[in-house]
Amino acid sequence: MRVRVLWILVIALSTIASVGCPTHEAKPAASPATSESAPPPPPTPNLLGSQWLLEDLGGQPVIDQVEASLSFPEPGKAAGNGSCNQFSGTVKMSGVAITFGPLSATHKECVPNVNDQEAAYLKALQAAEWLEVDELFLSIHYKGGDKPLHFIRASLP
Repeated sequence: MRVRVLWILVIALSTIASVGCPTHEAKPAASPATSESAPPPPPTPNLLGSQWLLEDLGGQPVIDQVEASLSFPEPGKAAGNGSCNQFSGTVKMSGVAITFGPLSATHKECVPNVNDQEAAYLKALQAAEWLEVDELFLSIHYKGGDKPLHFIRASLP
């Protein structure tokens, strides 16, 4: 009889526990955001035909009377003046992401501090990751740089 009462208590308690407590069924893992729920990527800025003058090289002002520039003369192309030599190459943009392909440059000999500025500028362009742009200013953030390259528009469209 004692076993029977004990058995009835076990059944009663398990019934109460299953009815009184919610089950802990495994829920499916949250699915990653779909394109319907994620915000759209920012539009790619139209820099085609724009020309920019370098004002600040990652927190350092450019050398007075030395022009470093950047332009986007045609789709997928970039060109400019490194500080002493002309350069050109490819550029890819998607949203605010920007990357420069190999840049080729002329090989004029310049004074050492101008050569140093040019080397730092071209190295920063090669490490470009993303940009900010408005009508008058362009900032290019680059890997390894605490501060971006800052440009001012050379002329309004």
